Amino acid sequence: MEIKNRQPAFCVFALIAAILPLFAVCYAHGGELQQFTLRHDGRNRRFVVYVPDGYTAETAWPLVINMHGATSNSTQQRSISRMNPVADAENFLVAYPEAVGGFWNDTLSPSRPDDIGFIGAMVDQVNADFEVDSSRVYATGFSQGGSMSYLLANALPDRIAAIASVSGSPGIRDDDGSLPVDLTRAPTSTRAVPILYFVGTADTEQFAGGRIPVNGIVVPPFSDIMEAWAVNNGCELELATTELSDLVVDDGPTTVTRNEFIACGTYRASNGDDVVAEVSYFLIADGGHAWPGGAAGGDGNQNQDINASEEIWNFFSRHSLPVDLHVQPVFGDFDGDGQLTATDIDSLSKEIFAAEPRTSFDLNGDGLVKNEDRIAWVKELKNTYFGDANLDNEFNSGDMVAIFTVGKYETGQPAGWAEGDWTGDGLFDSGDLVAAFQDGGYEQGLRIETIAVPESHGCFCLAIGLLLTVPHLRTRSALGFHAG
Repeated sequence: MEIKNRQPAFCVFALIAAILPLFAVCYAHGGELQQFTLRHDGRNRRFVVYVPDGYTAETAWPLVINMHGATSNSTQQRSISRMNPVADAENFLVAYPEAVGGFWNDTLSPSRPDDIGFIGAMVDQVNADFEVDSSRVYATGFSQGGSMSYLLANALPDRIAAIASVSGSPGIRDDDGSLPVDLTRAPTSTRAVPILYFVGTADTEQFAGGRIPVNGIVVPPFSDIMEAWAVNNGCELELATTELSDLVVDDGPTTVTRNEFIACGTYRASNGDDVVAEVSYFLIADGGHAWPGGAAGGDGNQNQDINASEEIWNFFSRHSLPVDLHVQPVFGDFDGDGQLTATDIDSLSKEIFAAEPRTSFDLNGDGLVKNEDRIAWVKELKNTYFGDANLDNEFNSGDMVAIFTVGKYETGQPAGWAEGDWTGDGLFDSGDLVAAFQDGGYEQGLRIETIAVPESHGCFCLAIGLLLTVPHLRTRSALGFHAG
C-alpha cells in the first residue's frame, strides 16, 4: 500500500526525467524572433519582437522600438542596425514594427495609416505578452523611421522615455499639406525628452535641410532640430564637443565628433535619481545616409568608428520616464508595480482563503472573493492559461521545466504560481497538473482571444500525452476548480 500511494509522484518524476532532454532541445538556442499581427485602425499590422535568450518574466525588461526607413521593412532594419546582439548583451527587448507599403505616416495625414496609434497599440501588446518596464520604453529608427521617433516623442511623451534617430529628421512641410506639427518649433509641450541624433555631413538633406526625394517632405537643417530640443529640455545653446578616435581608416574615410548641449534641465527618474535631460548628436564628417557600425543598407560612406546601436543603448540606459508622470492603475495589480505578475495572483489566492477577504480582490464584481476571481485574473486580465508558470502568456515545456526544477512537487512545501501552484491552495501537487492540462493550453501558443496572434514557430514537445497517462492523479473537487 505504501508503494502504491507513492505511484503518482514516482510516475510523474520518471516521465519528466524522460522528456527533459526533449525540453532541452526545444530551448537550447539563442535569442528568438516572435512575429505578430495586430488589428489596428481597420488594418492588419505586423511587428516582430526580438527576445534575448536571457529573457525571464521574473524581471521587467526595457523595450526598444526600432523602426525601418522608407521603402524598407523590419527584416532589413534588423540587418542594418545590428541591434539584436546589443540586446543580448544588455538585456532588453526589441520591437520591429512594419509600415504599410514601406512608408510611415510621418506627416500625420488623416488619409493614411494611424502609425502613432499603431505603435502605441504595439507597445500595449508587447507589455501584455512580456514583462516590460513601462518606464523604460524607447524609440529609435533609421531615416524615415528616425523621423517617426521624433513624432513619438511629441505624441507619446508619457510613454516614450527617450529617442535616438539615425539619419532621420522630422519634416516641416509635405506635398499634400497634411503635416500639422513643426517639431523644430514645438518639439513637445509636456516634458523634456532626452534626444540623440546621428547625422553625416554628406547626407545632404538630413544635414543641411531640403526636400527628401523619396516622399517629398521638406526637412529643416539638423542644427535647427537640435537647438529646438535643447530649448525644450532647458539646455544652454552651447556645445561640449569631443573628437573621437579614427579607428577605421577605410570607412570613407569618415571621422566622428560627439556634441552635447550643456546645462540641460534635470528630471527625477522612476528610480529616484536626478537625471539630465540630454540633447546630443554624433556628427560624422563625410558620412552618408547610413547606420554607423551597421550593415550596408543606406547611401554614401558608412562610418565604422562607432557602433550606433551600442551608443544608442548607452544613451537609453541612462534614462527612464519621470517619476511624477501619472501612471494609470492596472486592474488586478495588487502590489501596485504597474504589472500583472505572479505576486498578484499569489496575493489573490491567499485572499480567497482569508477569514474576511478584502473587496478590492473581487475582480468579477459579484461582491465575493473566490476561485472565479482567480479564473478572471488568469483568463481575462492576464489573458493566459493555467500552467503558464512564468506568465509569458503561453503554457509550454519551459513552464514544466521551471516548476520541476524548483523541487516542490508533492513535498508539502508552500508554493506559489511560479512554482506550480495553479489551483491556489499554496501547494504544488498532481491536482495542479490536472488543472493545467484540462485548461487545454499546453503548447498552443498565445491564447487565441488575444488581439495579437503569433505566427507559427518553434518546436512542439509532446509532453501532454505523457503527463496525462500518469495514473490516479488527484483532483480537488472540493475547491470547485474549473479553468475553462
